[in-house]
Amino acid sequence: MNIEFRKATNSDIGRLAIIRQKQLKEAGAISEIDISKNITDYFNAAMADNTFVAWVATIEDKIISTAGISFQKKPPYYSNVFGLIGEICNVFTEKEYRRRGLAKKLLKHIVDEAKSRWRCCFARERVKNGRKPI
Repeated sequence: MNIEFRKATNSDIGRLAIIRQKQLKEAGAISEIDISKNITDYFNAAMADNTFVAWVATIEDKIISTAGISFQKKPPYYSNVFGLIGEICNVFTEKEYRRRGLAKKLLKHIVDEAKSRWRCCFARERVKNGRKPI
């Protein structure tokens, strides 16, 4: 089993949208409406303007794990003079590939991405049943 790690591209957006919905449902979200178009629209716009970056782990082009970071600009403050916040989100691994360190490796790529752009502070989505942060 050869696992490949790479930055997500526009051709991954459809699969990322499906994974996002799966992640939300596993976290306990109640899906009363279809938000698939909203998620796809967000990924299209945010990846185009570089305010969202995702990394994926794949086996034979099948995405088995993903992690993303959404960049937001806030008013500067003393501990964050640039006002840039990187919110870590969309961290998800398919059940059969969990507990193998895939998310940890993807998070390293995400943090490196943030550091290469600007100095920023990090936030993360909180998941009710999620594991403790790395």
